[in-house]
Amino acid sequence: MTPIYLQMLADILKGSIQPQNVNIDLQTPRRASGYSPELTVGGKTGRFNFNIPPEVGGTPYPRHAFDTNEGGRWNYQLEKSAEGGRWEEAWHAEDDYKRYSGMDLEDAQKLMYAMWGNSPIAEEMINSIIEKEPWKIVKKKLKQYDTWRQISYGEPTP
Repeated sequence: MTPIYLQMLADILKGSIQPQNVNIDLQTPRRASGYSPELTVGGKTGRFNFNIPPEVGGTPYPRHAFDTNEGGRWNYQLEKSAEGGRWEEAWHAEDDYKRYSGMDLEDAQKLMYAMWGNSPIAEEMINSIIEKEPWKIVKKKLKQYDTWRQISYGEPTP
């Protein structure tokens, strides 16, 4: 991350500036209402729906509703600097999995549902924790799922 972005993030965290007032590279221009042109974000194709107020908190920038062509709805940050990638490819994923495996099972289950919702990903992670599967196996299993994540301020609270 370049020094200008680091300073910008520090200013945002201090409350000196509001993220929406920063002139940075966006997936699509921010609008007061309506829809963005069709684009691909987080591996999904669809349109940002600006008729729905954005969610705030937990991420560097507000998360706007993104309606996929398949009928799903996700909330993504518009800022390209917030793009992440597949969770299992992140530098911290293996350590996170080891930490989850060392947690009380009930706490680990709550955290997996908070992170992944009631999804096959949560079930796969929970089963892998129960079976004490090595990270190499878990990583391979996760490839079949959409584990795309954007940059956030950490894990959700169960």
